[in-house]
Amino acid sequence: MSEDVEKPVTEHIVELTERLRTALLAVIAVLLALYLVPSAALGGGLKPLIFYLMVATEEYMLDFSKPLLKGLASALGLGPVSVRLISSGVFDTFIASFYLALLIALFAAGPIVAWEVYA
Repeated sequence: MSEDVEKPVTEHIVELTERLRTALLAVIAVLLALYLVPSAALGGGLKPLIFYLMVATEEYMLDFSKPLLKGLASALGLGPVSVRLISSGVFDTFIASFYLALLIALFAAGPIVAWEVYA
């Protein structure tokens, strides 16, 4: 292969759009999987996987009575802290689940996105 040959700008733009499309499709595929795959294998019933992950986030990452965060709370001088996720609007639950799903999708599709950026 002759990689030293200069290509016109239009070929670079076409390659860039193809790589961006591949990275975006990888993120969208993981995002759809989080909303369409039921969490029955994880004990969450037939709810979508993202809702199981939201409950797990609230339980394991926001509960300061667990051993992991209890030391942090005591180091900060906090007593027993109780954090609950609440929604005050109609679409707040969906928006929060979408943000969490997007974060997980970016993390899960990260190797594909990194490869497309590198290539």
